[in-house]
Amino acid sequence: MAYFFGDSFDLYTNITDCMSYWDATVGSTQTLNLSTVSRFVGGRSLVINSWSTTPYITKTSGVNDAVHHISVALYQPVTLGGGGTGMFFTFYDGATAQCTVCFRQDGALVLYSGGVGGTILATWPAALPAQSIWYQYEIEVIINNTTGSIAVRRNGNTTNDFAATALNTRGGTANNYANKIGVGTNWSSGNQNIDDFLWRSDASSVSWIGDIRCYVRRPISDAAITWTPSGAHSVSQTYAGGSTEAIYNTQARFAPYFVNYSGEIDFVRVATASGASGNIKCAIWASDLTGSPTTVLGVSGPQAVVVAGTNSFTFSPPIPVVAGQKIWVGAIIDTTAGNWSTLFSSGGAIANVAYAVFPQPNQIVTTGYYLLGSSISFSFSGNWGAVADQQQDALASYVYSSTPTQADFYTLTEIPIVPTAIIGVTTRGFMQKSDAGTRNAAVQLKSSSTTVQSTPTALNTTWQWFYRNDLVDPATGTTWSPSGVDAAQIGPIVTA
Repeated sequence: MAYFFGDSFDLYTNITDCMSYWDATVGSTQTLNLSTVSRFVGGRSLVINSWSTTPYITKTSGVNDAVHHISVALYQPVTLGGGGTGMFFTFYDGATAQCTVCFRQDGALVLYSGGVGGTILATWPAALPAQSIWYQYEIEVIINNTTGSIAVRRNGNTTNDFAATALNTRGGTANNYANKIGVGTNWSSGNQNIDDFLWRSDASSVSWIGDIRCYVRRPISDAAITWTPSGAHSVSQTYAGGSTEAIYNTQARFAPYFVNYSGEIDFVRVATASGASGNIKCAIWASDLTGSPTTVLGVSGPQAVVVAGTNSFTFSPPIPVVAGQKIWVGAIIDTTAGNWSTLFSSGGAIANVAYAVFPQPNQIVTTGYYLLGSSISFSFSGNWGAVADQQQDALASYVYSSTPTQADFYTLTEIPIVPTAIIGVTTRGFMQKSDAGTRNAAVQLKSSSTTVQSTPTALNTTWQWFYRNDLVDPATGTTWSPSGVDAAQIGPIVTA
């Protein structure tokens, strides 16, 4: 395989986080949406809110390849129709566009010569059958001025759903290859989302791999550590108030959280507005696959509630959680007076339950209500918790070292299923330097007794991604096995 590059978009807090993993981002109107539009619960997808024929993110392979495969999942939340161009993928030879694959707003997939809006070479009218459903596509494009082609397989099909041959896909230069890809959208009145993006290329051929998913595996324990965790040792997730809802002594108020950190929840804070005198209890639940509260993980209270302000609850022992886990925080007050402080969002819930019997396991809730104004605070029990963020949190939690050769290794969460095949493993770390001196670093992957690392690179005073791809297990030189992936360890190293 000549080139391999992929992104699940699950690690980012905002679009600028793409920088240094992708080669460039353009514009500030792009956003990364959360689980409500991601392909899988708890993840993120890329949606570009501004439109242009210029790509918003690009990646250069540095390899002159003729055969290219894109694997990508696409979601269109608005009604299919019209002829405007949507999400597109442009193949370049240097700075010159050779051809572009585009998902049009009417659901058609279109291949253009050059960039978006060039001569149409081929059209698949019904590529996207319906709105508000994720569809996965594997797209093969061969760059050639006479024997160029496109072939597309949807949702893991083993034969082509669409194909066109004898095309001039070399629309910009005299070379029958491409070495760069750009991703953007040119739809002024709506959005499309993409997830689980993978670009592979070769001079002669690229195998079909079918429907794929990127599993993000975060640290879950320390294997061998020499770095130092950040001084705070704790971080919070917050739903800030902005609205109010009436308090009833037979109604509990809830907020769901997708946990961003691995560690232990030791504090919860719940916000009340004016006139909320009485006693208050707070509890935390696990969540089932349907998103409903199940096991009560912990309860704190009762305690006297302030007239207006923050009510702090200590959970002892602390509640262990893993990044990506969904939990529910709920609270109830034994008076019918005053107001909760809520966030103007319909992601919350209520439950009709008596104060005396709160909390209950498998609590029945009604969703679609404003979120309970609240926050959850985590403590880290080791280095691993400071770097197991659900999305990168920069200086909120981290580990650090300035000593050459010092390295950390962490064990990782297991793959939640046994995959039929593993295409590759990408190891990633987000790093910066904090002083004026020179410091080089890398990320490492350890499989059995074999350790490999990314290219040692000088750190900047701004955050940057370090990464390496391993298409085979470095310990065996053969295709990764599920057990091999589960046993792998990763971590940072100071190289100079």
